[in-house]
Amino acid sequence: MTPVFCCGFECGILSAVGGEHFQSTGTASISTTTVRSGSRSIRFNPTAATGSALSPTFSSSPTYIWRLYVWFASLPTSDARISFMSGPAGDPGAWFKQSDSSIYAGISGAYGATGVQITTQKWYRIDIKVEAQSNPWLIDVKVDGVDCGQKTNAVASSSSTNIRIGNNANNTMDMFIDDVIISQDLADYPIGKGYIHPYTTIADGTHNIAGTGDFQRGNTAVDILNATTTAWQLVDDVPLPSGAVAEADCWRGVAPATPATDYVEGLFGPAAGFPTPTIAPRAVDVILAHHQIATTAGQMEVRLNDNGTTVTVFNTGVGAAGVTTYRYARNHFATAPTGGAWTVTAGAGNFNNIRCRFLAQDANPDQCLDAIMIEAEFAEFEHKQPEIQQPYFGKTIVLSSGQKNNIKLP
Repeated sequence: MTPVFCCGFECGILSAVGGEHFQSTGTASISTTTVRSGSRSIRFNPTAATGSALSPTFSSSPTYIWRLYVWFASLPTSDARISFMSGPAGDPGAWFKQSDSSIYAGISGAYGATGVQITTQKWYRIDIKVEAQSNPWLIDVKVDGVDCGQKTNAVASSSSTNIRIGNNANNTMDMFIDDVIISQDLADYPIGKGYIHPYTTIADGTHNIAGTGDFQRGNTAVDILNATTTAWQLVDDVPLPSGAVAEADCWRGVAPATPATDYVEGLFGPAAGFPTPTIAPRAVDVILAHHQIATTAGQMEVRLNDNGTTVTVFNTGVGAAGVTTYRYARNHFATAPTGGAWTVTAGAGNFNNIRCRFLAQDANPDQCLDAIMIEAEFAEFEHKQPEIQQPYFGKTIVLSSGQKNNIKLP
C-alpha cells in the first residue's frame, strides 16, 4: 500500500494559515464527543449552508483512492456530497441521496444504479475510487464493503491535487467524519478497515548540543543541554497549539555553535491514554507547529531519525521570511526513513523508537518548534469475541462467541 496522507483529526487544526491537515471551507468544527477512534473527529453541522474541508495539496493525479468513516446525527435534508475529488467538474465521489437515504457513487447529482441505505447513529466505512485518467471516468464506492453501483462520466480526462470532505453546497445536516486515509495508487482500492491514533514526544532522545546558549526552553533563558531529560514536555501538545503563541512552551534555537549538526531530539510514543502499537502502521503523517520571534529571514529544519537515518519533515528554506504566529507543516511517510516497511520491532523502521530532531540552521531570528505529533494509520483486524461470563441463578455459565443465551440448567 502506498498512501499519501492520513488524518484522524487528532491535530485539531482547521485554520487556513498553511500546512494543516484540513482547511475548513464551510461550517466545520473539531468534535471530541462523537469519535470513532482516537479523541477527535470533524463535524459538519450546517443549517442551509455549506459544510466542507479541503485536504492538503498533493501531486496532481487523475486517480484517487481513499477511505473514511461517516456518522450522521441527522441525515441531510437534500442530496449531498460526503467526500469527493476536488477540482474536476461535478465533484466525483461518494454522495448521499435523500429520497432513499442511501449512499451512491455519484457526480453532478447523478448516481450509479444502486446505493447502500444508511441510517443515523452508526459509523459507516466508505471506500472511494475515482479514475479520471481517460474517457469515461469511473467512480466506485463501497459502504462497509458492499459495492454501490459504478457511476461513469463520459468526459475528457482530468486530474486533481486535493480531496474534499463534506458538502460544498447549501444543506442542513449533522455529519461526523473520522479516520481518513488517501492514496493515488489504484491497486490500493479498497483500503478497507483501519484506525488512526496520535503519537507525540514522550521522552528526550539523544541531544547533540555544543554548549550553553544554543537551544533554550522557549523564552525562559533556561538552556537545553545534552543532559536535559524534560525538553520533550515543551513540544508534546495534542491537539497542536493555536491562537496566541506561548513563547515559553517550545524548543527555541538561539545560537547553535554548529547549526548544520546541532539539534534537540525527542522520542515519539503514544499520546496519553493510547496503547503502544503491536502492529506496524500502514501510514505515518507527521505534523508540527512552528514560528520565529521576528519576521526577518531565518532557517529551521525538523527531521525524523530512524536508527541514525534521518529524513526531512520540514525545512523553511534558506533566507525564508519569518512568521511570528503559529504556522503548520506536515509530511507523509508511507515507508520508514530507512527505506523499508515500517515495523514495531528493533532495527530499521521501528515505529516504537522513531524520533524527531530540531535544527536551527540560521537562528537569527530565533527559531521555535512549538509542537510535533504523528497521526498513524493501522489496519483493523477482526478479533474473536472474548468469552462472556453471565450469572444464572447463582451459577456462572461461560458462553463462547456466537453462542445463544438459551442454556437450561439441570
